Amino acid sequence: MQNEPFFKRDGQFYVPQPSCRGPWNPQSLHGRVIVGLLGFEIEAKHGSPDFMPARLTVDMYRLPGFDPIEVKTTVVRDGNRIRVVDAEFISGGVSMARASVQFLKRTENSPGESWHRPDWEVPKPADIEAPTDGRQGMGGMWAMRPITGGFGQPGPR
Repeated sequence: MQNEPFFKRDGQFYVPQPSCRGPWNPQSLHGRVIVGLLGFEIEAKHGSPDFMPARLTVDMYRLPGFDPIEVKTTVVRDGNRIRVVDAEFISGGVSMARASVQFLKRTENSPGESWHRPDWEVPKPADIEAPTDGRQGMGGMWAMRPITGGFGQPGPR
């Protein structure tokens, strides 16, 4: 396996690379790269140090192939405390997916004790033994090193 980007830029377009291939059809993209690109574009164009992404919702309604991709974003609301941005994933000139991100303004915590998730102690990726099962990581396209469990097995909640 080589380290290569999922997409390469060509002007306003993203060109999918072979590592984008999904499990359902060798000529289609994996859902994780669609979601990742939508989130990346929204945060790159509309994120700021004053706002934190609080929610990402993605609808995938068509199976995109390896055509060049354009992501169009629209600010739905840009208020003092909340910012909402929509994005459209366009492949081969056809809308294939959409996303919405809700950003919330960063503020100080209120006085008193706030709930927080307990620390999750996990090893560094380099310290995890490489898997020997070739079925993991899409047959070697991706490096996957499960921390606990595996597909179909529950992990920490």
